[in-house]
Amino acid sequence: MATEETGRQVVIVIRHGERIDNVEYDWVIRSKRPYDPPLTEVGVKQAREVGSAFKGKDVQCIISSPFLRCLQTAQQISDALELPGVSTCNGIVDVLSSHCGIHEQPQVPYQADVDRIGVKVLSYDQDPLPKYPEKTKVGLRRFTVEYNKLADKYWPQNIVIVSHGYGVSQAVAMTKGEQYFSGTWVNYCGYVEMTRDSEVSHKWTQLTRSNIHDD
Repeated sequence: MATEETGRQVVIVIRHGERIDNVEYDWVIRSKRPYDPPLTEVGVKQAREVGSAFKGKDVQCIISSPFLRCLQTAQQISDALELPGVSTCNGIVDVLSSHCGIHEQPQVPYQADVDRIGVKVLSYDQDPLPKYPEKTKVGLRRFTVEYNKLADKYWPQNIVIVSHGYGVSQAVAMTKGEQYFSGTWVNYCGYVEMTRDSEVSHKWTQLTRSNIHDD
């Protein structure tokens, strides 16, 4: 575990697993919440496997985007690490633009939907979701701000943040000292593990990454 004495914290930012609308192409037409697809069975398996891979990293808590695919991914990781559940952060939702398949102002999931997919939420973020539509660079900057805020909030604990493809790409950019990412593609359950040496520092160093490709 990171401690005040060691002055080191590890943050893992991971993309959710495979989403159902990338397999069942008419799902979006049939859904009342087309921006919020759940995972496929393959996606659940991907999340479970990556959760097992995080054993030994001394993760103390998991924070998730409120979208169902991220909550399901977070729960599988939580189960693998034998943690009590997950917390949500509304500021790490996907970039709210048509480029990301979002064409309306999203809402957080209904409690019944969260219960149906078996997610144990320890605490819900009460802040409102970002406003649609959102420019890509605005959304990317939001990820940077929110990741730093979460790291500060949970210091000195090691944490997993379950986000979206753009969110993981932006975390990679943070480890490079870049304002915005460029030329980075993140596969399902791709992640970057990064660390900082001080509670007052937002200078991040990349430790490992998986299923992330540079153009």
